[in-house]
Amino acid sequence: MNVPIRQSYLDLVKRNLQAMDQVMFLTRIIYIGEYRCTSEELRQKMKNVMDHLANDHSDSPATGLLLVYQQYFIHILEATEEIIFRHFRLIYADGAMQIDLGRVICLPPYHHVYQKFFRRWFAVFAKPPILLEKLETTGLSEIEKQITNCLFKLYTLCEYILDTYGITSVSMEEVLSHLGEKVPQCLPESAVLEFLLKVDTPVLKDVEEYLELYMKVPQIDFYNDKIWPPTCDFVPYDILDGNVPRRDVIMLNQQSQQQQRHH
Repeated sequence: MNVPIRQSYLDLVKRNLQAMDQVMFLTRIIYIGEYRCTSEELRQKMKNVMDHLANDHSDSPATGLLLVYQQYFIHILEATEEIIFRHFRLIYADGAMQIDLGRVICLPPYHHVYQKFFRRWFAVFAKPPILLEKLETTGLSEIEKQITNCLFKLYTLCEYILDTYGITSVSMEEVLSHLGEKVPQCLPESAVLEFLLKVDTPVLKDVEEYLELYMKVPQIDFYNDKIWPPTCDFVPYDILDGNVPRRDVIMLNQQSQQQQRHH
């Protein structure tokens, strides 16, 4: 009798990683923010953070693209969850790598990335187009619309970069240096970034909130932990049964009160 070969969950994970040519599952996260330092200082400090992470995680280095606008920035980061967490901690840590930032929020991430857009980490200064319409409403529908438009433009931009670099002999740096001229429609407007950073909604979490949620284990209070005495120990299950004589109910109540005093 031939015994069938059974595949475990580990076999499935290893097969999927082999298909992606990866050693770990990757997440693509896009976060936007405001910076208070110079644009060159932002680029240099972010590069220092990425170089530090690359030295510690040479087997699966983080890749991505930093778009630096005037006053605002967009960072597309492709890495494991651990590296993303360490990256956020480093940009807020006290010391040489700390960056003078305003509010920074995360857009919806993409988990279990099948293919990276970038093989290394790049940074480029860009000048986005000007948004002609005014963003005045702050309802959920408008927030969803602007997030969707922003993500659509950024993913279209990444696909353009990947395709252009793949079919031409131009270097990646050369492709990135002409984004504002070639595909300005793929750069989210500064007004959209300002709108998303200023809107007050639980849909968009600050990076500092992300770090807090990642580091703290939530305390769960169960109902049985909040009441005293526990119902099952001191209240008989048949207390509401009509067949129980009245004197027995009085006696049970007295016993319960005595037990409470002892405790």
